[in-house]
Amino acid sequence: MAPPDIDDYARQFAAVGHPLRLKILTELSERRRQASELAEVLLESPESVRRHLGVLEDGGLVDHDEEGGYRVTRDVEMIHRAAPSIFPPTFPEDELE
Repeated sequence: MAPPDIDDYARQFAAVGHPLRLKILTELSERRRQASELAEVLLESPESVRRHLGVLEDGGLVDHDEEGGYRVTRDVEMIHRAAPSIFPPTFPEDELE
């Protein structure tokens, strides 16, 4: 059986396996946003954005608050470190130490 981290990493990398999900993460790395706002900015249907947000949430890369605002989690930094050219760093380097 694979160590738990391997399963988590596989789920996270699978979650970023779509161009729209990478665009969503890039937008959310700038600030918290509502799904409807993301749909407008990304010129996508709200249903599509919500579906992709669900995949990212299942992968542990985004979460949402009571008002429905989505934000990236610290797990996004692992993806950034593994593939830094995909999107900009989400957290300042001094916060990672």
